[in-house]
Amino acid sequence: MWVGAAAAVVLVFAFISLFRSCSPGPPVREEPFRGLMRVLAEEVAGLVDGEGEVVLIPEDREGMNVGFREAMSRHKKIRLITAEIPANPMPGIATFSPDALRRIVATHPEADGFVSLRGLPMDFHDELRASSAKRQRWAVVYSIRMDGVAEDFPFDLVIIPRSSSEAPGGKPKSAREWFDRYYTILRNP
Repeated sequence: MWVGAAAAVVLVFAFISLFRSCSPGPPVREEPFRGLMRVLAEEVAGLVDGEGEVVLIPEDREGMNVGFREAMSRHKKIRLITAEIPANPMPGIATFSPDALRRIVATHPEADGFVSLRGLPMDFHDELRASSAKRQRWAVVYSIRMDGVAEDFPFDLVIIPRSSSEAPGGKPKSAREWFDRYYTILRNP
């Protein structure tokens, strides 16, 4: 009899453990990402004077790409093209080869702007400075804080995460306030 009761208790605990392991974790806040995509879209529209062709270098997570496309859809005179890019060999680390980036730029020589949601290869910076007969505008989002990216970067704007100590206080109410809490913009003069 005790063996049966002990077995029942073990089964109940096993069921509870299984249920907890299958249940979703804490909810992910979407507001910071929506804020990022809306502010990025506004900034990019400003870079290309509200019209022209902008090439999106997509991120691995489709949600960010969709969010940016939705935010850009407000700008009717901007044609957004999503670049073809090889699968990322290191998921979770937003990177790709300089050769892949060269192909994207060569495929879109008349683009007015480029937006990378996955950063850019560091060794492409010098090449980008020296290139481009046509002045193309660049906006780059880095998913991690990168020391040195703000020093002499060849892009029009870079968005990086804020450190938690830089984040303004108070509860954000607008997309811009959510953006300002989690991200900062570095501009190239």
